[in-house]
Amino acid sequence: MSRMEDDTTMIPGRTPATHATTPECLEKTLYTLAGTIQGVCIDGVVNELEWIHLECWLDELRGNEHLHPFTELVPVLTEACASRQLSHHYLLDILWLCEQMSDPQYTTQIQHDLRLLEGILGGISADLRINDLELSGLRGWLHDHVHLHNCWPYDRVDQIIERAMLDGKLDTDEHDFLVDCFAQIAANSNSSTGLISTSPLVLVNDVCAVNPEIVIAQQRFCFTGHGEKQSHQTLAQAVKDRHGIVCHSVSEELDYLVVCANRNMGWKYHCFGRKVGDAIEMQKHSGKLQIVHESDLQAAIDGD
Repeated sequence: MSRMEDDTTMIPGRTPATHATTPECLEKTLYTLAGTIQGVCIDGVVNELEWIHLECWLDELRGNEHLHPFTELVPVLTEACASRQLSHHYLLDILWLCEQMSDPQYTTQIQHDLRLLEGILGGISADLRINDLELSGLRGWLHDHVHLHNCWPYDRVDQIIERAMLDGKLDTDEHDFLVDCFAQIAANSNSSTGLISTSPLVLVNDVCAVNPEIVIAQQRFCFTGHGEKQSHQTLAQAVKDRHGIVCHSVSEELDYLVVCANRNMGWKYHCFGRKVGDAIEMQKHSGKLQIVHESDLQAAIDGD
């Protein structure tokens, strides 16, 4: 792939810094890098701002160049950035190395794919522009990874893309909203892998599953959010009446975390409540736990 644009404006707050010192951190960094490369290549073109983004990655990866597999990656990425050429074979090599590094002790398939998605979003938003080919490529990726349904950020990304494209076109406000959301999700990924990002904090509106299928009997429910206490109590009692189990904390056995709050409230990504944050992390391990809105639970109760 060759450089097709010449835009040398540096993107503020886009410099990653890697501090991968454990096998788990190395794995996360590698998956995020692989996703980033997929993201910048998803439209078949790597422009100058995207090259700058990859060079920022390269500068920080050199701190780990004595570690496998960065001993192999750093020279290849150095050559690619210097020549402004990134071949399809290189992308396949990165993905292959990801698989070789994969260890069930550290990473499930869901974690692996969610990390790739976060990297892809970072790569797509690196130049603060989203074109039709990038959006089409991302929608195709989402379609091929439907096993991530009910996991953050898969549902959220799928939802905002479909909502933005209802009229078949992407206007300026919709475009800017997508860029902001993609950049913030990627920034959260970077902070959890040791990569530093100072991009502005944006609001992400809904962490809840879209149109979830909720089974109540013999399932475990926990409640959180800023709804009225009466709402919590009424829903909890309705769950118990239908042979569901009400829990007071998030655990691996939990089936549903019910968010009691305004459906359209803005959540700052880094400021989730503890229960929501724990649930998002647990989704990455098993995919079993669903985060649902109180209105969806109420609909399931009413339809019972």
